[in-house]
Amino acid sequence: MELSKLFPLLLLLIILVPGCSQKESSAPESAYEGMNAPPDIPIYSGSEVYQAPAFYYQITGIPTEGVTVYVYYTKNAGVDELLRWYKQKLGSYEIVDETTIMKVQTPQGSFEWGGVIFKKGDRGIGIWAISGSSPEKGGCVYYIVEGPLDVFTGKEKVEVKKKTLPLSDRVSGEEILERYPGSVMLEYEKSEGFPSSVSINYGTQDPAEKVFRWYEQYLTSKGWEIKSENKEHNVMSVNAAKNGDYVDISIYSPTSDIEYTQISVHATIYQLPPSDIAKGEEPVKRYPGSVMLDHTSATYGNMKMITTTYGSHDSPEKIKSWYQNELTGEGWQIVTAGTSDGKMSIFATRQTSNIQIEISRDGYTEIDVIYQGAK
Repeated sequence: MELSKLFPLLLLLIILVPGCSQKESSAPESAYEGMNAPPDIPIYSGSEVYQAPAFYYQITGIPTEGVTVYVYYTKNAGVDELLRWYKQKLGSYEIVDETTIMKVQTPQGSFEWGGVIFKKGDRGIGIWAISGSSPEKGGCVYYIVEGPLDVFTGKEKVEVKKKTLPLSDRVSGEEILERYPGSVMLEYEKSEGFPSSVSINYGTQDPAEKVFRWYEQYLTSKGWEIKSENKEHNVMSVNAAKNGDYVDISIYSPTSDIEYTQISVHATIYQLPPSDIAKGEEPVKRYPGSVMLDHTSATYGNMKMITTTYGSHDSPEKIKSWYQNELTGEGWQIVTAGTSDGKMSIFATRQTSNIQIEISRDGYTEIDVIYQGAK
């Protein structure tokens, strides 16, 4: 309960309860009156154990269930001094709630009351103090309350159920790489088209570092070239390439809600399809045996632009030579032909039209034909 919400209740009870300075009914069973507080909680100098009236618990709102209460009396301090002293002594704890000291004048006498709630991890410590002309004709009665933090804050601790590793695969599918020994397949997704992709999630009880080292050795032994590696606090990753295909592997350490090591494998496959996967107008003859991978066209007034992408297993040099001969034979005038940054290109014109051909290699040979001419 928030301490500030107890002020009206405190005032009402002090006014309505007659003879409040008398030591009436006994304290709750959780109050260890006559016993010392835990060794890590200091006791204010000059204090003595105290048997507090039951109504003190009521007016201060001290929790009595699920906690242990230790009660003391000191004549050497008031509420303000005592609470400031505890905030200093419990400096390693975090203050989660406190209230300014409230002063009340009633027919039964004057009172001061205040409290501070501390926490360390899931442990809560509450210090409540009351002083004035009625309690023991001066001095200060204070309570050290120890228990689970949620008792003080009113927030129940949520029990998080950890996700455990199943004993066998939950899904199935074609695996691009060998799986880590003993791991189980948890998720599988495949995207068709060009390029195609496969994403697989596995789980294992082995530590992430061991899994990471295994994939390093496996990829190298199978001819993959490791492009990059990265290690952070709870995730390690490796990126590799082979024959134009790419694979990204991420290994996640166990977390607070997942008790096993997770392995995420994402592969991008540039294996050429057996036939065209796009269609459209072709202004020039395509390279023999190539397949159309993409096609776009647009018009601008009386002009049109057509961009076509093909794929082939032949070498860029062979393809470039073929296009040079083909374009010349079809009446195109080759303006430039060369190589830059690993990419071969040809630029040619014919009457009011022009064409540019770019050829590059990465596992397969990609041919981009860009045509611009009259409609």
